Amino acid sequence: MAIGDDFSVNTAGDIRHESGTSTYTVLELHRWLQDLADNASTAGASDDILDITSDTPSERSTNDIITLLGTYNINDAAAEFLYGGSITQGSGATETIYSGLKVLGSVVSADTQIQVVQDKVLYDGDAPFWGDQTSAFNGGGNVLMRILVKSREWGCDIDQKNIIVQARNYGDSYSFFNVTLGTGEAVAALGTVDDPQNDTAEGTVTAYTHVVNSGTVLVDAQDETSYDNSPTSEGTFNGGSGYNTADTITLEDGTIITVDNHSTGTVTEFTVDASGCTGAASAEQLDQVSTSGSGTGFYLTPDTDNVEIDEDRPVGGFQQIDIEDGNGDQPYYSKWTYGADTSGDQLKAVWEFAKDLTKTGTAKHVAGVDGELYKGITHTYSYDGLTGTFREGETVVWGTQITYDTLAGGTFTVGNYVRIGANGAAGRIMWDNGSTSMIVALEDTSKSLKDLVDAQDETSYDNSPTTEGTFSGGSDYEANDVITLSCGCEITVDNHSTGTVTEFTVSNTNCTGAFSGVQLTQSSTDGSGTGFTLTPGDDNVAVQTDEETITEYQMGEGNGATGVTADINVTVTDNDKEGGSGLLLANDTTGTKHHIMLCTGAAPVDNSYIYGFSSGADCDVNGSVTGQTVTPVFIGSFVGSLIGGFGLGVDKDDLSFPDTVTDLDGDVNSAPNNVTWYLYGLVIGDRVLVGPKDTGDAFDFDQMTLNTGLNSTTTIVDVGTGNIPDNTPTSGVLRITLDDGRIKRVPYTSHDGDDEFTIPSTDFTDPEDAIATNGVMLAYLDLAATSSTESYTVKYESAQDLRVRVRDGGGTPIKTYEANSSLGSTGGSATASRISDA
Repeated sequence: MAIGDDFSVNTAGDIRHESGTSTYTVLELHRWLQDLADNASTAGASDDILDITSDTPSERSTNDIITLLGTYNINDAAAEFLYGGSITQGSGATETIYSGLKVLGSVVSADTQIQVVQDKVLYDGDAPFWGDQTSAFNGGGNVLMRILVKSREWGCDIDQKNIIVQARNYGDSYSFFNVTLGTGEAVAALGTVDDPQNDTAEGTVTAYTHVVNSGTVLVDAQDETSYDNSPTSEGTFNGGSGYNTADTITLEDGTIITVDNHSTGTVTEFTVDASGCTGAASAEQLDQVSTSGSGTGFYLTPDTDNVEIDEDRPVGGFQQIDIEDGNGDQPYYSKWTYGADTSGDQLKAVWEFAKDLTKTGTAKHVAGVDGELYKGITHTYSYDGLTGTFREGETVVWGTQITYDTLAGGTFTVGNYVRIGANGAAGRIMWDNGSTSMIVALEDTSKSLKDLVDAQDETSYDNSPTTEGTFSGGSDYEANDVITLSCGCEITVDNHSTGTVTEFTVSNTNCTGAFSGVQLTQSSTDGSGTGFTLTPGDDNVAVQTDEETITEYQMGEGNGATGVTADINVTVTDNDKEGGSGLLLANDTTGTKHHIMLCTGAAPVDNSYIYGFSSGADCDVNGSVTGQTVTPVFIGSFVGSLIGGFGLGVDKDDLSFPDTVTDLDGDVNSAPNNVTWYLYGLVIGDRVLVGPKDTGDAFDFDQMTLNTGLNSTTTIVDVGTGNIPDNTPTSGVLRITLDDGRIKRVPYTSHDGDDEFTIPSTDFTDPEDAIATNGVMLAYLDLAATSSTESYTVKYESAQDLRVRVRDGGGTPIKTYEANSSLGSTGGSATASRISDA
C-alpha cells in the first residue's frame, strides 16, 4: 500500500497517520511530501492539502536524515509507522527530533518483547506499539526491530538522548545495549538463547518465599515493610511542640514521618515513609534527629508488634560478609539466601528469582525500583566534603547548580525540563528547593548559562581600549571618572590626555551586551567629561546579563511549557559538568565511597557536587569515577555455579565451590572448596587417629612447633606467625609433644588463622609442660568411633598426604590398622581392615 493511502497533511502542516498497519521509511515520507508539493493544485475533496503554492514541506540531508520545514510536523502516533532514519521539526523551543533505531541480532523466542528504557521509564509502556518478534516491525533476518524514538521535545534532549535497549524474556538469557540517539538511525545489538538454568514455571518462581529479596526489610511481626500509618498501632509517642501540617520528621532509625494533623503544634496523626528505615525493637524509643519544620521533641516508642530486625537476614546496603575463603570480612551491598530451600534448587532458585524480579512485565521491585529497570551497581566514586548523612536507597543527583529569583507560575518540578536564556541551553531538573535554587543536568555543558561577551570567552570587556575597538574620549575627563554607556557598562577612567580618555577599566555588572560595530554612547558620568563613545571591536559579540530566563517544559504534554519561569540570580556553579541521577545502593562510610545505579544523565566526574534527594546530605566527588561491569541479570550469571555481579553478596552458607562473588572493592572471592575425607569399616568404640603424614610411614607430629612454651594454666597455644595451615578446621584437636615425650591430646575451640589456637583452660604445669620448639600436630580425626564411618571436612588448598591408625583392644580385639591415604580436590577415603587379634 502506498504511503499516501495511510497518511494525510493539512494546511496547518499537520502530517497524520489515518489508517493501515504498513510502516514506511522516513525517505518515503519525504518523497511523498515532495510529490504532493509539485502538484499544480489540490483537489477540493483531498485530505492532502499540499501543492506548488505551499511552502516547501521537507528537506533531505541524507536518505536517513529528514527535516520538516516551517510548520510541517508529525505527532507520536504518526511516528509509530515510520522507520529508517530521523525526522527533525520545529526550531528553538519547539524543536522535536524523532530518532531512528535499528536493533540487530537474534532472540530465541518469538514472543520476546524488546524494551526501550528512556528517562527512567519504559518507552511506550509495558505493551509498546512495536510488539514482539511476530509483528511487522521485525525487519527479518538479523534485524529485530526498526522504529522511531522521540529523543528531543520542546527544544530539550530527553535524558541527553540516552536509551537502553533490552530483552528480558523469562526462560531466555537476558541482553541489553546502551544507545545514544541523534539524527539518522542508531544501531543496537541484542542476543538471547535458551537458559537451561531458568526452566521453572514463572508462576512457581513468582510465588517463592524462601528466596529473600535484599530490597525487603521487615520491620514488625506482621511482616510489614513500613510502619503502619497510624500512631496507635505503632505504640506511644510524644508529639513534641511547634509542628505544622506537612512537616517531615526524621527519626534515628531513618524513618521519615509526615505530619497529617496536629493540635496546637502537637502531632495527632502522621504518615510514615520507611524507605530509609532500619527497623526498631519493641519498646525502643526512636528519637527525632531532624525536621523540615520548626517542631522539636518528637519521639516514637514502637509497640509490641514491632520487633528487632535479625542482623543475619539479607538486607540491602553496605555490609561485610565473610564467605570463609580465608580473606575475612569483605564489603558487599546485599546478601541473598535461598533460606529453607523449599524448592530444592539451592542457588538456582536465587537465579530464577532474580530473573523473575526483573523480567519483562514484572510487577515486582528491587531496592524500590521497577524490576524491569533495575541494573545493580553501575558506578563507584570516592567523596569528601561530607555534610549530613546519606541514606542508602535514596536518589542522589548532580549537575549544574543555579540560583534564581522572580519565580512565577508555580514551582519547578523534578523530572521536567528547562530551557535557559538565549544560548539554547537546556536540561533536566534534578532537584529544586521550590523557591531559589535548582540542580540541572545540562544536555550541552559547552553552552554557558551566564553568556560570554567576546570571542575570548571573557565575562567582561578587556581592560584596554585597543582590544575593545575604536573610541572617542570626549572631553574634560579626569582619572577615576565613571562613565556609563548605553549598554549598561560602567567604564572607569585610568588615564587621559588633556581630558581625552586613553586607558579605562570596564565593569559589565549591568551590561546587556553589544554587537561588533555598534556604537555605545555615553549616557552619564560622575565627572565633568562629555561625549565618550565606544565602537566595540570584532571580538565583541551580543551578550545578556545574569538575568537569563529559565522556562520549564513537560515532555509529552500538548503545550509543553508549564508556565513556570524564573531568572538566574547571579550564581551558576559547575556549568561545565554533566548532570544525572543515581540510586545509592551502598554507602561505604569506612572508605567514604558511594556505589550507585545510574538512572538518568551522565555519571558524575571529579569534584561533582552530590546531593541526597531525601536525606539532604551532600558531598563532592573526590577523584575519578569508576564504571563497573553491568551484567544483563544483576545477580551475575549462573550455569550451575554462580559468578556474582559486582558487589552482590550471598549468604556464606549458600555458596559452594566453584561459586564466586565480586565484592565492592572489585576483588573476586571464591567459595572455599570444602571436601570430606571418610574412614569406613569401623566398629563403635574403635580408637581412631588421622593426621598429616611425615616422611616414611609416620605421623607428622612436628607439623607445627610451639612459639611460646607451655608451663602454666593457659587458653592460648602459640605456634608462630603464619604457621597455622590455611585449611585448618575452625575447631578440632591438637597433639602437643610434652617435654617428657608424651603427646598430649588438646582440643581447640577456634584459631585466628595465623599463629594462635584458643583452647579450654588447660594446666600445663610440670610434668605437663612443653618448651618452645616442641611439636604440634593437627589431628583431623582423634576420637572413639561412634558409628561405622567417621569423617572430617576441610577447605581444599592442595593435595595432602595422611597417616591413618585404628585400634581396638576390647572384647573383640583387632590388629592395629595403619595405612597412608591422601586428601584430594574431591576429598578422599580409607577403609580399615579388621584382622582379629583374639
